[in-house]
Amino acid sequence: MEKEGIKKIQPHKGDEFDSRYHQAVDSVEAEDVKAGHIVNTIKPGYLLRDRLVQPAMVNVSKHKTN
Repeated sequence: MEKEGIKKIQPHKGDEFDSRYHQAVDSVEAEDVKAGHIVNTIKPGYLLRDRLVQPAMVNVSKHKTN
């Protein structure tokens, strides 16, 4: 796929959420991840020659509520 100019967007746990490349599907409380950062990737995204084809679908951490 890279030969055709397609790059996979595969964010990792702890990466900062970036709305240009990620789509937040849900926000979850996670003690080991800062708020506004990725907890896990549900589905990878794709770029075609630096143009977004599909954003990566992710869960994002939120502040813990009491």
